[in-house]
Amino acid sequence: MGASGAAAISERVITPSAGMDAVTLRVGDLETMSSYYSAAFAMEPLQERADGRDVHRVLGRGRTPLVRLVHTPGLPSVDPRQAGLFHTAFLVDDRASLAAPCSPRPAATTTTSR
Repeated sequence: MGASGAAAISERVITPSAGMDAVTLRVGDLETMSSYYSAAFAMEPLQERADGRDVHRVLGRGRTPLVRLVHTPGLPSVDPRQAGLFHTAFLVDDRASLAAPCSPRPAATTTTSR
């Protein structure tokens, strides 16, 4: 491969310092979708704000935002025969992080006073 071929390849490579913001999804049922991402991917709420009728809830792990759910009342129902979002990938640090949703989480503890 000549020098021009190597230069063309290096221009297509994403640098390690590149990043991506949270994926934004409009949802009709904010609580159901939040519960899904919490159970399936061990995500926790990081931030929430209201913007008119819409509520924006950011979910993630640690301090890293991964999904921004925008509660959109009146969102049309999904037609399973239509194309839609089929794949979203999340990069995790290691195998333990990947397995986090499968691992039992510590139960919440409550304290009672006497």
